[in-house]
Amino acid sequence: MQVLKCWKLASRISKIPKPRHCSSRFLSVSKFKMTTGKRKFSTMSDELDYLRARVKDLEAKEEVQNRNKYHRIGSGASHDQSPNPSWKKRETQPMPFPEETGFQSMVPRDMKSVYQFVISSVVPRPIAFVSTVNVDGNIKANLAPFSYFMAVCHDPLTLAFSTCTKRGAVKKDTLNNLESNGECVVNIISEWFVESANFCSGDFPDDVDEFEVAGLTKLSSDVVRPPRVKEAAVQLECKLKHKYEIVNDKDEHTATMCVVEVVKSHVKKELYDPEKGVVKFEGYRPISRLGGTTYGKVGDTFSLPRPEKDEFR
Repeated sequence: MQVLKCWKLASRISKIPKPRHCSSRFLSVSKFKMTTGKRKFSTMSDELDYLRARVKDLEAKEEVQNRNKYHRIGSGASHDQSPNPSWKKRETQPMPFPEETGFQSMVPRDMKSVYQFVISSVVPRPIAFVSTVNVDGNIKANLAPFSYFMAVCHDPLTLAFSTCTKRGAVKKDTLNNLESNGECVVNIISEWFVESANFCSGDFPDDVDEFEVAGLTKLSSDVVRPPRVKEAAVQLECKLKHKYEIVNDKDEHTATMCVVEVVKSHVKKELYDPEKGVVKFEGYRPISRLGGTTYGKVGDTFSLPRPEKDEFR
């Protein structure tokens, strides 16, 4: 009977066709060994325990995949287990590097390039594709990407992004516009228009319309004056709540962090789940910023639930 149980468990893992004679009387050990590869066990019970553990892992993986199955729209992203699903509490997880190599320790002011260090180490970073308008005289729209960007709070829905000054502590058009009228739209960049969005990172003269030269479409906002980017699947109309000027050791103004509150959001209907209130991730296909001119696409994802209170004991 144990042999038959082992075959049933092993067949779930290896998908080996069922032998013509499957009873314990006719199922030989040599045939059964094919299902467990080169592993050797002292007793049939040990082999049965091993197979049960393998099946349990397989079932857990299938459960995660089924529980987190999303409607996918043209994306190769997959939902899988975490990198180390067998981890137990208090178990140390080693780094994949030789321990004897140690760490390179640096003071920011002594680095070869602080900018290159931060954009290559604090990754991946979402990108705020910010549209603003200059309301002095003729209303003119400006559009620029910022990867110093994050969500700050959900009540109220608040975002923050930083805009660095140009040489000579000159403010960028985005900041000038935001300070003058306190309004912007944060559009999220997706794969299908990343080249157009990246083109807007150029240092263009004031009279250049980034929407036009990048081939992007203006879409009227409902609450604020700056237009939305029609090609973006998620568009967030915002109003400026706070701004914090950042200065270096020489007391030079180097950047300004803008904290903005979302007053209205827009999401493509194909990507929004009204029952769960979530944006369906895979079809969204957001782009992240890495180091230098390198961008990232979202590949495999996994679920990792938070620990329950009784697990701390």
